[in-house]
Amino acid sequence: MYIILPILVLWSFGLGLVPLLDWDEANFAEVAREMLTTGEWSFVRIGYEPFWEKPPLFFWLQTLSFKLFGVTEWAARFPNIIVAFLTLWVLYLIGKKRNPKFGLILVLTYAVSFLPQFYFKTGLIDPLFNLFIFSSFMLWNHFELTSHKTALVFSAILMSLAILTKGPTALLVCGSTLLIIWVIERKKSWSWSRPFVFGVFSLLSIVPYLIWMKHQGTLNQDRVASDFMSYLMRLFSTADAGHSGFPLFHVVVLAFGCMPASLYLYSGWKVSDSFSLRLKVLLVTIVVIFGMVQTKIIHYSSLAYFPLTYLAALGIEKQLSFKKEFHYLSQVAWLAFLAVLFFIPVIFSNESLMILIRDADLMESMRSAHSINPIKSLTSWSVMIFVLLVWVMLFSVKKINQRPIYLALSGVVTLQFWLVFVVPDIAQIAQGSLISFYKRAAKEKVNIQPLGFKSYASYFYSEFDPKRGAPVYAVSRARDQDWAMKNHPIQTLERTGGWVLYRMLK
Repeated sequence: MYIILPILVLWSFGLGLVPLLDWDEANFAEVAREMLTTGEWSFVRIGYEPFWEKPPLFFWLQTLSFKLFGVTEWAARFPNIIVAFLTLWVLYLIGKKRNPKFGLILVLTYAVSFLPQFYFKTGLIDPLFNLFIFSSFMLWNHFELTSHKTALVFSAILMSLAILTKGPTALLVCGSTLLIIWVIERKKSWSWSRPFVFGVFSLLSIVPYLIWMKHQGTLNQDRVASDFMSYLMRLFSTADAGHSGFPLFHVVVLAFGCMPASLYLYSGWKVSDSFSLRLKVLLVTIVVIFGMVQTKIIHYSSLAYFPLTYLAALGIEKQLSFKKEFHYLSQVAWLAFLAVLFFIPVIFSNESLMILIRDADLMESMRSAHSINPIKSLTSWSVMIFVLLVWVMLFSVKKINQRPIYLALSGVVTLQFWLVFVVPDIAQIAQGSLISFYKRAAKEKVNIQPLGFKSYASYFYSEFDPKRGAPVYAVSRARDQDWAMKNHPIQTLERTGGWVLYRMLK
C-alpha cells in the first residue's frame, strides 16, 4: 500500500490537462454525459441515438464521476485511477503468493512501464475490462487447482462484469487460452469436466449482458444484436475507422510500449512452472487473436500487459538475486526508447524537422501554431528530463544488481514529466483550435457540425443538445476548406491551427 498510493498520486496529477482524444475517449465521455443529462442510465446513447457497440458498466462509473465532480476531462478519467489502485493491489496479491518481495517487484514492473501507466491516465474502457478478465482468469486457475467453488463463483461474477464492460470478447480470449492450456496439460490431468464447467460458466456469465442487449434493443427496433454482430465481423475483416496495420502490429506495440518491462521478458520466459506456463499461453493467445483482427488499435492488446509484466518481473527477480548478469543492451534499449520519445517534441518545436511528420493535418496545425504562438517549452522540458535520465543511469553503473530499480524510478519520473508537461503542448498544437471552436458553440448554446470528418469531441465539448435545432456553426480541416465551401451553405468565420470555423447559412 505504501508503494501504491504515491504512484496513484503521481498518476492523478495532470489528468485534465489534455483534451479528450477523439474518437474513443470523447465517445465514452459523451455517452456518460448524455446519461447524466437524460437521467436514463440503463440505455447507452451517443448523439442521443442508440449506441450498441459497448455495454454500460464503464459509462456508469464515468456518469457517477461527472455527478460528483462535474463534467470535465479530469472527471472522465478519474475512474481509471480507481481501477489503477485495484489493478496494482490485485497484482501485489498475485505476486505475494510467490513471495512478498516478488509482489512488490510485480507492482513496480507494471506501474513503470509506458503504456500501462499511460492508459490509467485516460478515459478508456480497457483498464477496467482487462482487470475483470485477468482477475476472472486467475480465479478460474485457482478453482482448477483447488476445486474451491467460491473461486468459481467469483470468477463467473468478474467475467460477467467484464462482458458488461466491453462485450463477449472477454469470453473469447479466456476460453481460447484455457483450451490451449487443456491441450498442453491433457497428459497430466485431463478431465472432460473442465470444458463442461466452463461452458456452464460462460452461459451464466453472459446472461446479464444478454438482458441488457434485449433492453437496449428497445431503442433500436430489436436490431441491436444483428448490428453488434455486423460490428464484430467488420473489426475482424476490415480496418475499421481507418485503423489498419501489419500482422505483427501488436508484437511491436508490446515490445516498445511496455518498456522497460519488455526488456526482461526473455529472461523471465525461461522460468518453468505451471503458473508461468499459463501466463505464457495467455500472452501468446492475446497476440494471435488481435493479430487476426484487421482493425489495429494499440489498446486492443492491452490485456497482454498482465502476463508480460509478470514474466518480466521474474526476469528482474533473477537480476536482483544475482542469478543473472545485467545486460547493457537493456540499458541502451531503454535509453534509445526515451530518446525517441523526447525527440518528438523537438520535431514539434523545430519547423525544419516538420518534414518527418507524415500527417498532413498535423503538419498544418503545427505550422499554424508556430505562426501564432511559438512553442517554447517542449524542447527545454525534453532536454532537461533526458539529461536527468542519463545522470541516473550513470549513477547506477557500479550497482549492477540494482539497475532494474534505477530503470523503474527513472522511468516513472521521466514518463510522468513527459505526459504532464510535454503532451499537453502537443495536444494544444494538434487540436487546440478545434476544441476552442467546440467550446464556443457550447458557450453560445448552439450546435456545431463537423464537415469531412467524424468527431465525438464535437458532442462533448459543444454540450450537444438536439433540442437546439439545426447546427449554427460548422468546422472542417483547413485543407478541406474549398470542398466544404463548395458543398455546404456556409460562411467562413475563422481559420487557425489547421481548422476552419464556419457559420451555417439557411
